Amino acid sequence: MQLIKPIDAQLISFRIRLTAFIASSLFGTSVAFSQVGDTSNVTYPGWKSSDKVSPAITVTAGYDSTSRTYTYGYVIANETSATQGIDKIDLDFTGPTLSASAPSGWDAWLYQPIGGRSGATFSSFGDDYISSAQGLVPNPGAALIVPGTSQSSYTITSLYPPGYSRTYTRGYAGVPLLSDSSPPVIQPADTTDSQRGWTLGPTRYTTVVTQGTQEAGDLSRSNRFLVFMNVDTLGSVLRAPAVIAVKFDNTSGDLPIRASFRALLNGVDVTSLFRPGPSDGADLVAVFELGAGKPVVVGSNTLKTFVTGLPSTVGVNIYPSPVDTDTIIFTVATAP
Repeated sequence: MQLIKPIDAQLISFRIRLTAFIASSLFGTSVAFSQVGDTSNVTYPGWKSSDKVSPAITVTAGYDSTSRTYTYGYVIANETSATQGIDKIDLDFTGPTLSASAPSGWDAWLYQPIGGRSGATFSSFGDDYISSAQGLVPNPGAALIVPGTSQSSYTITSLYPPGYSRTYTRGYAGVPLLSDSSPPVIQPADTTDSQRGWTLGPTRYTTVVTQGTQEAGDLSRSNRFLVFMNVDTLGSVLRAPAVIAVKFDNTSGDLPIRASFRALLNGVDVTSLFRPGPSDGADLVAVFELGAGKPVVVGSNTLKTFVTGLPSTVGVNIYPSPVDTDTIIFTVATAP
């Protein structure tokens, strides 16, 4: 996996990555976290679990219409119930990323897409070591997010719009380094020895879930003007905040008029909240966060969309142009 790093920082990052491997290797949301997997088979001498953190991650996703880029800004908190300071956060997303940055005392790494996947890591490891009975132990970084505190200024920029992204958050455990002569041992991966959760991150949407509903007034082919890429007419459950991704469909010669798109969420016009994405994914994506005065609610929500166009089977003399009207009912939950 290739890391995007300035050349003068690669050696430092490699040592930090090696330490980590050996030691066990527009919108606000806070979600529940849980440890991922079984670590009962670990045979690493002196190993201590790194999942004694209690992370709460909030994110804003700003859109620049000139550069057509999204800037994701993360705030990472460690709640008072934690017994370790946070020193590493991995994000797993599907949209290629342009850049990443982190606050003082932290490193930001980007992973090039491999097999359609991408990712980022923020880490704060110490630069020196202390001696213990089992060998050298890396010191904690000075910028650890200790229990009861938070840290901001973690950013990612991308051409790709928001979607749900896995997060793996780890704490400092002071695990000793093994010597080169040590026999092979079993150690947990970062994705196991961590607290797992969800946030928003760059997403490449690739799957059409439904064409939407066929409603009174829709011509036989006008229902194909718009398709949905992450919700189904049969009902979908979304995490808060709710992400809706749509694509204009002209694969069969239909001609949807994109500028005519209009959307109502629970009766409120939300057309302006749909932002464009790259040509290889969703055409429009909106994120609806919970809160006072916001149209989305916990529980059942109704989204109604309208797109004017010309079906390939209808003559150009048809006026006015047919409208594809779709109704999607989805459920919003506050936890995974």
